[in-house]
Amino acid sequence: MTDREKAKDSPPAQENLSLTGVRTPMRQTTKRDANVLVVDDELVIREVLRDFLEAKGFRVASAASGSEALLWLQRNRPGVVLLDIFMPDGNGLEVLRELKRIQPGLSVLVISGYVDEELRQRVRALGAADCVAKPFDLYKLHAFISERIPSH
Repeated sequence: MTDREKAKDSPPAQENLSLTGVRTPMRQTTKRDANVLVVDDELVIREVLRDFLEAKGFRVASAASGSEALLWLQRNRPGVVLLDIFMPDGNGLEVLRELKRIQPGLSVLVISGYVDEELRQRVRALGAADCVAKPFDLYKLHAFISERIPSH
């Protein structure tokens, strides 16, 4: 079978809409080897973080919900999780609690559209390293991850 025939028989590639509005092929993430897990219900946040961190040499997996992240974490061991605390499928604090139960030494950075001192204290009490507000500084995020995953 020629390459052209194979392409004809294969399903169409999934596409993402990039920040510039151009449709691009969806990349398959090698989730099993990921050293950073991004958990956010907003596709654009997952894409920006994945693109930025991959450009910095990290292997990145992403999950669109807390339940997807918990399922993935049962079989994988990332070095860092970036966790949106407010997602449609449930309480992000419960997801954080469960992440830390599954992998107690896991380094979790909570990201949220709204951060106040009460939230920061709550997530730290549950074992998160810190809590940062969106929009966040990508270079500070890179420094945070690099401190926890020194050889990537």
